[in-house]
Amino acid sequence: MAFSSYPSVPASPAKSVDQLSDLELAQALAERLAIKPMDWHRLNRNRQVRAQEQLAAAWCFYSINSQRKPCNG
Repeated sequence: MAFSSYPSVPASPAKSVDQLSDLELAQALAERLAIKPMDWHRLNRNRQVRAQEQLAAAWCFYSINSQRKPCNG
């Protein structure tokens, strides 16, 4: 079982890329680019790999935050 720190959004395998939400795309990319625990020691100092991983994570956080409505108190 792969470790994922992102909340899982169920995505139907039959959905095409055009049918996925921005959040679903961001999460799929983050899961694909995340350094797996067995590869961590080999790849954690690779700047390109870490940049890809962090950019995908940032896109997830941006997608989550952009879905929230601002409170007008």
